Amino acid sequence: FVGVGASAVFGAAAAAIILALRPLIATLFTHDESVVDLTYRCVPALALLVFTDALNVVVQGTLSGAGIPKRVATANLFGWYGVAAPVVLGLVLGLDLDESAAPVLLGCCALALATSWLVQFHAICAHDWTQSVDDARRRLGEAPAPLAEPLLESEPEP
Repeated sequence: FVGVGASAVFGAAAAAIILALRPLIATLFTHDESVVDLTYRCVPALALLVFTDALNVVVQGTLSGAGIPKRVATANLFGWYGVAAPVVLGLVLGLDLDESAAPVLLGCCALALATSWLVQFHAICAHDWTQSVDDARRRLGEAPAPLAEPLLESEPEP
């Protein structure tokens, strides 16, 4: 849980930096007032997206490292296609949206990542880590002995 806590701290710090730089972000790329205004409105959703992504990446790595990537795939499919896609499609098809909806749509991406994170975090909490450690020890015990000599040797360069 240290990794999840650290990712929350660093994700929150990155989100805070993005929010602090909110007035400057768009002006680094354009001076078009409509683009600057839209970017200014999107930055809070982007900060939320950065935070949820930081959390999500850590739990994905933990589950993949534990040898259960199927949980990662299932959580991502559920988050993106079971939750966020229906919400976005409902918004896009049900409403006459223009560019002012961009912050809401970015927020839906954060919703997908948050949902995926919750499903994966539940998997981490419910996982039998003792069994994973025992499996790893068994695999280490079955590993062949290291080679006495390398299989390939490099030719010295002239």
